[in-house]
Amino acid sequence: MNKLKPILISAAVAALLAGSLSASTSFTCSGTATASNPCYASQLPSFTTQFDWSDFGIPDGTVHPSIWVSPTAGAVIDVRTDVDPAAGGLRTANNYVNILDGSIWRPGIDFPTAQPFGFQGHFDAPPNSALNSAMTPGLPGDHLMGLLVDGTTSAGVLTVNFSGGLSSLGFRLAANELSIFDATIRIFSGLNGTGSQIDQLNLRDLAGGGLCTSLSALSNPNLVPSPCNDAPFLGFLNAGGIRSLTVGTSDTRGFYVGNLLYTNTPVPEPASFFLCGLGAAALVVAQRRRRRS
Repeated sequence: MNKLKPILISAAVAALLAGSLSASTSFTCSGTATASNPCYASQLPSFTTQFDWSDFGIPDGTVHPSIWVSPTAGAVIDVRTDVDPAAGGLRTANNYVNILDGSIWRPGIDFPTAQPFGFQGHFDAPPNSALNSAMTPGLPGDHLMGLLVDGTTSAGVLTVNFSGGLSSLGFRLAANELSIFDATIRIFSGLNGTGSQIDQLNLRDLAGGGLCTSLSALSNPNLVPSPCNDAPFLGFLNAGGIRSLTVGTSDTRGFYVGNLLYTNTPVPEPASFFLCGLGAAALVVAQRRRRRS
């Protein structure tokens, strides 16, 4: 009976660890990203932190080839792409078209020194009520990280690396030109899409890409722009150990990604470390006793 004790202890530890892990769950939500969208609202409590793409600086329309490193310490280390620099690269933007000048909405390009680079997309943008957004009417909207491609090559892939493992990750995604687009999103245990592939989302016929026509008020300067705010929201829950993310779409003009929502992978409690060590020690003892017998 004594010879069985180490084995039983190891089995109990293994069962305990197995019970503490949960399988990754992928999801996608379409429609307006507000509390009125049950899918969107129900996923938000799964995340504890938001990474803002403004960390990469004020968008000015500059295209960055290959690799772009975040200038401050945060969850995101860098963003990179496999697109040939001659065909495109990485670019940040804010989701808006016009700027409120007194009581008149004017094109953002009229304020090149005062305003960042804008994208007329389907993300959130001014003006909004406090219920839907913290953005003040007249200010640029959601901060975006995107991939700009010239349309003559493949759509390309955007890769995001994380300085630490994430257990859950979500974001909004929209194609630059196609109103209906396909997307493939993968998460990995290693940097730059290496290690094991934890999960994958293959999405077809997503709505919410291209230009948001109601975001422009050029036809009537007195008309208040209305954000579409319906770029799809997608992500992974309870994945554990996410170190990199890859995103690709069917749009050969590229796409934009909204701010990242995430939850860090929890560090095991000291008691868990003790149990792991106990299980390993038990295995060693069991092997030695087998050899002696």
